[in-house]
Amino acid sequence: MSLERHRLRVDFARAGTFRREYLSNIANGGIFIESDAPIAVRDVVVVEIGLAYRDQTIELEGEVVHRIPPEMSATGAVPGVAVQFELSAKQLRAKFEPLVGTADGDERASQSGRRVARRSQARVQAKVESSSQGEVAGRSRDISRSGMLISVAGKPIPVGEPIVVTVAHPQTGEALQVDGKVVRHVRSDVGEVTAMGIEFCAPEARQAEVSSFVSDVQVTEHSRRLGGITGPIAELGIENLLQMFGSSSHQGTLTLTRGAEEGFIAFEGGMLCGARVGRASGTAALRQMLGWREGSFEFEARVEESELRDSEIPLSGAILDALCEIDERSRSREAGQPPVADGSESAAGTGSSNVPAHISPDGTFTADTARADSSRGELTKTEEAVLDLACVGMSVDKMLEVIPERQIEVYTALDSLLERGLIRCR
Repeated sequence: MSLERHRLRVDFARAGTFRREYLSNIANGGIFIESDAPIAVRDVVVVEIGLAYRDQTIELEGEVVHRIPPEMSATGAVPGVAVQFELSAKQLRAKFEPLVGTADGDERASQSGRRVARRSQARVQAKVESSSQGEVAGRSRDISRSGMLISVAGKPIPVGEPIVVTVAHPQTGEALQVDGKVVRHVRSDVGEVTAMGIEFCAPEARQAEVSSFVSDVQVTEHSRRLGGITGPIAELGIENLLQMFGSSSHQGTLTLTRGAEEGFIAFEGGMLCGARVGRASGTAALRQMLGWREGSFEFEARVEESELRDSEIPLSGAILDALCEIDERSRSREAGQPPVADGSESAAGTGSSNVPAHISPDGTFTADTARADSSRGELTKTEEAVLDLACVGMSVDKMLEVIPERQIEVYTALDSLLERGLIRCR
């Protein structure tokens, strides 16, 4: 005997209202329905779409892929569930277009007249393999049938290099592996590569497979983002956002975007369970993002199992520690001293040679590229990270935020590179 399924209803009094909802959401595979009902993620439901202006009701089966609990109404969120329909986007369009007309197509024309596949926001796990850099793990920002944009944590792969990219389906865990190449780098204000543009180079025999997989990912990601909370960082600040969401949701992921930079902070049961931005992860990433005063945020009351899992620590304690270190660095900067390293006294007060007095917190460097390339095999992991960031003109203070190693190790690496003549102060 089958269990009775939850029934959810949404009514539309006017054709124009329904058309807007159809074009924005239903045609893309999902819908968000306001509801306080105790429905869980992965529950199968029946959605009744009432068209009052036609005296007609259309029933569709679907799966709940995202839920906003009533407790989050205090944050300004609307309680409800995001439902992904069982019918494909193509089947949904065939069913509804006789009622509302043709939806926007999957392709658009570029300025050159070339057809460009529809690109949609999607944050899914991906990895890129190349002959020069080995395996580089990342997280997509958007995806289309022709390629994707991936945030990278390590050294980027050169533009034009052939690669193999593996994309994980966010719902089924199925993986798509396809040949491709790097076609562009996205750089931050200081010149650091934060994302890579990837073009898929699937042979004609696999194009239908790639297209189907990407379309399914787009539908799933669109549905899961319905009901999400978005807004500018400046209004509340990241500290307040984390405290607010942390107190009203058992788990969640806060995705933050500032210019070309994108990072995330994930928590569960009051514990910080993952954070990443650029090369930094864990508390180093949290500290870096807490210093952002502009940009935008998106919050979803879920945590991906495949997301980076750091050593779990209390979220409130991690925020407090990060804010204290930000304040300490600010005061050190105002005093014209290098930041204090790992709880030791400042260099000015102890004369310690561990923190080189000749390295200014806002100092930048130029690199001897030829000598640096020939010395790569002799450098430590920290020295390589410092050298890469010095090559793009990053300041010492910014390096300390980005590199997850202890501050004293970063200063030691800088001093070593300066002594070898691989870099020099500007």
